[in-house]
Amino acid sequence: REKTVMRPAIVLLITAALLAVQYYFGLRKSALLGAILPGGLSGLFIPYSAMEGTANYLPSGIGCAVALVVVWWIGRVQSEKHEKEELDKMKTKDL
Repeated sequence: REKTVMRPAIVLLITAALLAVQYYFGLRKSALLGAILPGGLSGLFIPYSAMEGTANYLPSGIGCAVALVVVWWIGRVQSEKHEKEELDKMKTKDL
C-alpha cells in the first residue's frame, strides 16, 4: 500500500526536476542544450514502442517532448527579454 502512495509523489518530483532542468537549459546561451531532454525522451519512447510492437507509448512520449520544448522556449524568451533589458540599461547609462 505504501508503494502506491509514494509512486505518484516520486513521478511528480522527477517531472518537476526535468521541467526545471529544461527551463535552465533555455536560459543558457547554447540553444542545443534544449534538444537534449526532448531528444532523449524520443530516443526512449520510439524504440520502446517498437520493441513492444505497439504505438501506445508514442502519444505520451510526443506529449512529454512537446512539453519540454515549450518549457525550453519559455526559458529562451525570458532570457532574451532579460538580456535586452540589460542592454537597454547599458545604453541609457552611456547616453
